[in-house]
Amino acid sequence: IQMARELTTIHQETDKPIVVAWTSGPTLMKEQFEILKQAKIPYFSSPARAVRSLAKVLAYGSMNFHIYRCYY
Repeated sequence: IQMARELTTIHQETDKPIVVAWTSGPTLMKEQFEILKQAKIPYFSSPARAVRSLAKVLAYGSMNFHIYRCYY
């Protein structure tokens, strides 16, 4: 629970994206997942899914930046 609270604090203090990958199941991590959910921090039960999600966010941001540079 302490780590989820610390991640919430870090999330509030930075403008960088934070994604959490906890491989423990939802039964063991129910309280931690609820803390992350309330803080609107995305969490995944698989590191691979977390990485794929971040890659899509980065690709989307890069695409928007490229479009912005082309038209403005």
